Amino acid sequence: MTNTPRMPLPVATGLNQSQGCGVLTEALSGMNKKDRTMHDGWPVWKLALLLYVFAAAAVAINLFMLGLMFQKFGFAALSPVQSLLLSGPLGVPAAWAAGRWARHLLDEAAEGN
Repeated sequence: MTNTPRMPLPVATGLNQSQGCGVLTEALSGMNKKDRTMHDGWPVWKLALLLYVFAAAAVAINLFMLGLMFQKFGFAALSPVQSLLLSGPLGVPAAWAAGRWARHLLDEAAEGN
C-alpha cells in the first residue's frame, strides 16, 4: 500500500477523512432512530427475509436435537423431515429476531459505537 495524502472533505463539514465519516454522521444526527433506519436502507423485514433460510435451518437443527433429548423422558424422536416441516413456520419469528439483531448492529456501526 502506498501512502497517499488524504483529501479534505468539503469545508461545510469541517472534518477531514482522518476524523471518520463525519458527513454521514452529521446528516443523520438530527434524525430519530426510525428515520435513520429507513435512511440507511435494509429495514428489518428485508433483513428477516434474507436471514429466513438460515434461521429456519437453525430452528430445524434445534428441534431435531430437542427431539433426541426428549427421548430420555419417553417422547418419540422427531425425524429430520418432521423437524424441517416444523421449522418452516417457527423460522419466521426466529428470522424476525435475527433481522432486528442485524438492524441493531448496523445502527450501532453507523453511530460509531
